[in-house]
Amino acid sequence: MTESASHVEGQSVDIERAALEFGFLRQRMFECLAHHTGQPVDRIAHDADRDFILRGEAAVDYGLVDAVLTRRELQVVAPAAVAV
Repeated sequence: MTESASHVEGQSVDIERAALEFGFLRQRMFECLAHHTGQPVDRIAHDADRDFILRGEAAVDYGLVDAVLTRRELQVVAPAAVAV
């Protein structure tokens, strides 16, 4: 996960509105992540405050991913017939 970022320019009222919307969307994102990962909202907010790097199994334990693929099984495919 990485911290949220935004770039806003304009008059102070426009910046204020954008900041409020950004805060609302950030909180909503934390709530969605908390719902789907099973983590408390405050932990999600804390972990997203700065870059939060998880390796495979740690991401599974955190609830961000369902499983880690360790090996991809390749299947042999017969070559296509070539018309002469």
